[in-house]
Parts: sequence; C-alpha cells; structure tokens
Amino acid sequence: MTELGLELNGSLWGANYLLENPKAIAKVHSDYVHEGLCDICTSSSYQISQEGLAADHVSMKEEERIELASRMFRDSVQIARKVVREKEKLVAASVSCFGASISNLLGEAKEYFGDYLDEDADSNSGHYVHKFVKQLSEKLGETLEKSGMEQVIYDFHYPRVRELILAEPDFILLETMPVLKEVEILCDRVIPDILKELNKKGIKVMISFYCKDGLHTGHGESIEKCVEYVNQDRFNPSLFEIFAVGANCISPSIVPILIENIHTHLRKDISIILYPNSGEIYDNLTKSWSIPQGGLDWLYDRDFIPFIKKWSENHPERKLVIGGCCRTNPRNIKKLANSLNH
Repeated sequence: MTELGLELNGSLWGANYLLENPKAIAKVHSDYVHEGLCDICTSSSYQISQEGLAADHVSMKEEERIELASRMFRDSVQIARKVVREKEKLVAASVSCFGASISNLLGEAKEYFGDYLDEDADSNSGHYVHKFVKQLSEKLGETLEKSGMEQVIYDFHYPRVRELILAEPDFILLETMPVLKEVEILCDRVIPDILKELNKKGIKVMISFYCKDGLHTGHGESIEKCVEYVNQDRFNPSLFEIFAVGANCISPSIVPILIENIHTHLRKDISIILYPNSGEIYDNLTKSWSIPQGGLDWLYDRDFIPFIKKWSENHPERKLVIGGCCRTNPRNIKKLANSLNH
C-alpha cells in the first residue's frame, strides 16, 4: 500500500482504507494474486476494532461504531474474496493481537512484546495496562478492574473473530501473536464459544507468533512450548482445526533456527507458516522503517528465498505456508513462488 502512496498510520492502520478507498485495497490484493502469483490473500482486518474506531472517530456513537466495525470486518473478507475468486485462490481473515490496538497510545509496538499479559499485570497497579486499557476503552477498563487482563483479551477479540467467522473466509489467521497466553485465550475460549453460539463448525485456524529470535516469542515463551500447546488433542476437531503454526513479522535471519525448532517438535500433520519482513526495523514513534545498525544480515530475495527452497527440498514431508510480511511486495512473492515451483 505504501507503494501506492498510502500512509499506514492511525489506530486502524491500513484498515481505514476500507472506509476511504476500498478500491486501493482491492488493487493490492489483485497485485499479489496476478503479479505476485500468491495462493492466499490476507484480509485487511488486522487492526479493525471498535476501540480503534473510537480513537479515530471520537464523535461516533457506540452503536454506530459497533455496526461500522462489523461492516468493515465483512468487507475486508469480501473484497479479498472477490479478487481471488477468478483465480481460485484462498482468503485468510487476519486477527491481530491485542497489543496492536494499544501501540499508538504507548508509542511502542506492543505486538512485539506481549507484556500486557505479564503475570503481575492484574495485581500490579503500576503496570501500564491499568492506565492504557482505560484510555483505549472505558468498558474494557472496567473489565480489567473486575476480572483481569485475560477477560479483557477475551472481550476484545470476541466481536472481532465473530464477524470474521460470519464472513466465511477459508482460514482464520491469528497473526503477530507475541505471547502464548493470548493464543490460548483465543483457541480455548473465544473461537469455541463463537462457534457454539453460531452453531458453526469446520473452521480452519492458522497461528502465527511474533518471535524475537529463533527460540522465543516476543514475550519470552519458548517456541517449543508454543508448539507443544498446538500439538495437544485438546481441540475439538469437529469445531475447528489448527491447520498451521509458525511466525511472521520476524527478521529473515532468524528463520533457519526457528524453522528447525518448530519442525523438530511439531506434529507431522500440521503445516509450518512463515512470512518474515524484509529485515528492516520499524520505529513506532516516527512511523518509519530503517536498516538496523550494521546493515541487513539477510535479504528476503538474496537469502530467505534460496534458504526456504533448499529447506523444503530437504524436508518434503513437511507442508509449508510461506510468504512475506512488512516491507515485502508482490515482486518478492513472485520470486518466492517461482523458486518453490521449479
């Protein structure tokens, strides 16, 4: 979208163009399908929330925000579906972590840390969540004081995931998840409760963590522990299936260690999903990307694509879902597709 001259700022990030310029979102999907040869398009729903609308549309009444958020979730899937239909490609409905919703308030990308679910977040009145959750939403602030952060996460995600399930994507994609506890809340409580309410079943879910290195999530849990959670038979297969697990928004340089760590511990019937950034670093204060000190260790085209091709050839038994996250583009994905298909 930045190549089209569109800014990705504000509480809604790129989702604001569902309201301002839906044709631009359709063009991005089209570029990835036709020029990029991609098989799965991700909906532009990553940062949609009633709370985000409240921040960007202060005068809007609550019932108007609820209806508008619902329409935006549906539109995000329908726009992608319309583009991919002629090529028989798939749509993944994007669900961001809670941290993405408070990053603008704090001036820090909390989707990379997950510390809003620290063990002492409820009991420590000095923890930042007690101030900023109230700023995000008075209602969620009351929930925090009465029931704690885990219930805040539940209440935040429930209406978002519900609307996306109603839009009938091919997958629900929980992405840039920095802390295992949030995934547990989504998979153990939110998704099952929604499916029971709607009397739906057969949903496919992909889980993509944010990892600070090849061994740990942003919050510090071992990726092995995350994989062990996914491996369990605790999920009702008649309700939903965890189709893939992995990471996104990561540096390409950590992929070799990370993919081996996931592959070693993951059940053979579950795919690995990986879609790293270009390798650049995002500054939440300046809203800009920069090359890290010392330069880029790995480049997406030069290093990541040859590596993942060789890895897939050496591990033909493991199914992969591979793509690109921030600062990658359809040209990168075309090179990836051509490499993996030849």
